[in-house]
Amino acid sequence: MSSSSYDKESYKKQKEEELKILNQQVKEIAETYEKNPDDLAQLVSFSSRFYSYSIRNQILISHQNPGACFCGSFAKWKELGYSVKAKEKGIKILVPTPVTLFRESKDSEWKSLSKATQEEKQNLKNNAYETRKIMHFKIGTVFDISQTTCPAEDYPNIFHMGFSSRQHQEIFEGLISYCEKFMRCPVYLEDMKSISLRGRYHPNEHQIYINDKMEDTQKVSTLTHEMGHALMHQKVEKGTPSSQIELEADILSIMLQTHFGVEITDSRKSHLADHYRTYQQYVEENKNSENCSSLLECFQKANDIYRENVEKIDQEIQICLEENKEFSSVISTEKSKNPKQSFQKEKEYFDLVHLYSLWQKRENTPSSLSKKNRDFER
Repeated sequence: MSSSSYDKESYKKQKEEELKILNQQVKEIAETYEKNPDDLAQLVSFSSRFYSYSIRNQILISHQNPGACFCGSFAKWKELGYSVKAKEKGIKILVPTPVTLFRESKDSEWKSLSKATQEEKQNLKNNAYETRKIMHFKIGTVFDISQTTCPAEDYPNIFHMGFSSRQHQEIFEGLISYCEKFMRCPVYLEDMKSISLRGRYHPNEHQIYINDKMEDTQKVSTLTHEMGHALMHQKVEKGTPSSQIELEADILSIMLQTHFGVEITDSRKSHLADHYRTYQQYVEENKNSENCSSLLECFQKANDIYRENVEKIDQEIQICLEENKEFSSVISTEKSKNPKQSFQKEKEYFDLVHLYSLWQKRENTPSSLSKKNRDFER
């Protein structure tokens, strides 16, 4: 055997071993979170930054660089006009690679296209052989933005860095707008006669109710959770445990809040951990049930919904920010001209908002809703 063919074979075996180790890492890290549900919120928050990656790659990136914000390959950073700094160690991920197989007849073994002879390649061009594609994985390398020459002032041009705490009201308004315009799901503020009940989703009516006694940050946390139900649980398979339903809604809620820059409350973290523990117990007791999903499957479901909606949600929030900015500018101008008159205009505006809220409550009282639809109360 020549040295070149030996090196090639040795390199192939080395890569196969690295791939095996990487897959084992994913499994072990996932098991770690299963044993420590209280740490699960940290992984969910991290995942919100890397929703375009698979769940397995999110876990790998988090494990290798917990502070990562935005990752790209060497070529991607070059395309963006930046370079990876010298001596920076890359983050290893799993890269899907489709492989084409072919066979001469039904009795023949499948062969890889890469090993086809010139004659076989010609026959393949003439559609003489049966073909199919399978997905293999190879190891790829990415680098976080902090490992590149990209200056901090350029970060906002590359990835979303959240909103300020002063903008939580606009975030809440933008979420309501998205629910009503794109999800066709009305959102109502109401007096729930309790401070422990924060919100609920009614699947039959496809409506969300939020406790009007909460401050803006808590409203954002609650609404993102109820949106999770509205997006994933209007129709659920019979027998799906409530702990799984709550777990999936919490995962989406924490991903959205992290994306917005809203601090995750201890109550939300506790809610996530408690429901995951309950779900773990259910899975243990119903090992043969078709309704049992793994933690990674619950993650993947919420991640897919997040990826489909997050950019459109951002657009609605941005519209609310612009509208409020324009209104504030008008009020500010009026105040400089006539303080008393501008105060009256501002008061009239907020009186109208309050009256509209009261009208919503009157038209959509919770008493008119059947008990069986109060499935997702908080």
